[in-house]
Amino acid sequence: MPKKTLCIFLYAMLICRISPAQELLPMEAFRYVVVETLIYDDQQIDKYLIGANVRRYLFNNGYYAVSDQKQSWPEDLLLDPCKALYAGLQAADPVFGRYKVQITVRDCLWREVVRFEGRGSGENSVEAFSRAVQQALKSLVPHSGRPDAVASMSTAIPGGSGLEGRYSATIGGKQALLLLAPGSRTGWTLILIMLGEEAFPGVEALAELQASALGPNLFQARLKLPGEEAYDTFASFDGGRILIIELRGGEGDKLIFRKQD
Repeated sequence: MPKKTLCIFLYAMLICRISPAQELLPMEAFRYVVVETLIYDDQQIDKYLIGANVRRYLFNNGYYAVSDQKQSWPEDLLLDPCKALYAGLQAADPVFGRYKVQITVRDCLWREVVRFEGRGSGENSVEAFSRAVQQALKSLVPHSGRPDAVASMSTAIPGGSGLEGRYSATIGGKQALLLLAPGSRTGWTLILIMLGEEAFPGVEALAELQASALGPNLFQARLKLPGEEAYDTFASFDGGRILIIELRGGEGDKLIFRKQD
């Protein structure tokens, strides 16, 4: 058991008032799922987006999926960690070009509730693991509704947050200038203004960001790089001045946008 996962388990055991004879409930009886954060030997975090894809799949099927970073947990889960299930992740090296993912879901007594396994292939590791996650969770029983904590969370863009403004980034080896502006009540639009020496008319949306219940600074993103097809991914704000968007095909690479003064 990874040390971090063990710490989360011990934290749950210390706080929860539970009986060893507590009934083992099915996965759909829980609204919260805490998904393990994979840290690799080179200290990169979730570089193949396995955890991110698991959280997204669970969220799209009605579960409130959070990472094992407790700052992303709602207050009622912090008070009672036994309201959640805990999803441990294992990723195997490819065999004959197919990548394997195993997702073991346990309750706070560390009893196994369900286990999912899937395999996938693709042009790169990120794509292959994404397909493996989809195959693994295709038998997932959807939850009938999200938790009250999600329903009561404000998904509106943070008013007066100061996130809007001009950002710079390197895209395809070229310096880019972008404008981040409110796109709707629950999201942002990232508009491409300049890419190298090429100017855009101010209507080229590089990304559409929609607030999600995965955390206050986490967004579901629709990214459209110049000359490429649009695809869904994740974005996050770091310290209110750095916007990070995960790239699909870059082995865990990210686009980093820095706010200009």
